[in-house]
Amino acid sequence: MIIYAKFNQARKKEFQLLTTIEKKNGKLFACKKANSKESEKFLLTLVDKYELLSKASLPFEAEKPILVDQAVSFSYLNGESLDSLLFEAVLGKNKEKIKKIFSSYQEMISKIKTENVVLGAEFEKIFGQVNKEKKNCIKPGMLDLLLENIFESKDGLRLIDYEWLFSFPLPSKYICFRTIVNAYYKYSSYNIALLLPLKEVYKIFGISTKEEKEFQGYEHSFLVYVHKKDGVVDLETYIESYKTLGINTRVDFITEAEMEKTRAEKMILLKDQAIAELNDVKTKNEQEIAKLTAANSVIYSSKLWKLRSLVIKIRVKLGLTRRW
Repeated sequence: MIIYAKFNQARKKEFQLLTTIEKKNGKLFACKKANSKESEKFLLTLVDKYELLSKASLPFEAEKPILVDQAVSFSYLNGESLDSLLFEAVLGKNKEKIKKIFSSYQEMISKIKTENVVLGAEFEKIFGQVNKEKKNCIKPGMLDLLLENIFESKDGLRLIDYEWLFSFPLPSKYICFRTIVNAYYKYSSYNIALLLPLKEVYKIFGISTKEEKEFQGYEHSFLVYVHKKDGVVDLETYIESYKTLGINTRVDFITEAEMEKTRAEKMILLKDQAIAELNDVKTKNEQEIAKLTAANSVIYSSKLWKLRSLVIKIRVKLGLTRRW
């Protein structure tokens, strides 16, 4: 049963994937499927990308992909994503909590090994021209370190999506910039920038005004690389819209009724996850009982058990033992 579906139709055909959350036998799975022949190759790169991540020393663990029936599936994590924590903080209008989430993210990024290099032709092909100054970079280039892709679990942090992983290095500050922009774009309707201005967040990551402008160019070039021509605005329009990033220019702040609805929807999802876990425990218990029953059946039907029963009966008749 499909619970949620997301299709990136604005992308070029070779990058179009269908992402679903499905329930099978009481368990939840996240699945990715190619939307066309052209995107099958891109889908299958997830397996190679996982191998790259598994060899790197990282402060999180990447979720292992399972290739089944022309689809790549991942176990659905029951923990909370950093994005869901941010959303709660935004709903509660808690500036300090928002700042703390970004600070924790910055601390995580700082634990990833970096190298000081000049960005080459591979980078420029996708992200546009760059100056020849050395930059502090992460390799492999992990562009998908978004808050919504990082989950907290009992075993530590886990990365659930890494479509945009590159074998060449990416500037660590640009990765952070993209995460911030993604979050502020996502919560513009909640006026996140009025709670915590972008400049304050960039200060946490040490992103200068010069770097901010530079990263806008990288991001626009990446959008052009991934999306259809009619799916991306020109650079000038992109920069203009960036000026109001994180600010709701259409409607007022979310109402209390809408906030309650959002919380209720989240509680329903958590309830479904809890039920799935209980069903999993029940299934395991039933399997164990079945194994024990089968083992007992084998024992009771064995020659040794029958001989033992016969000996006990004889001893009882002879009065050599008491029958309990």
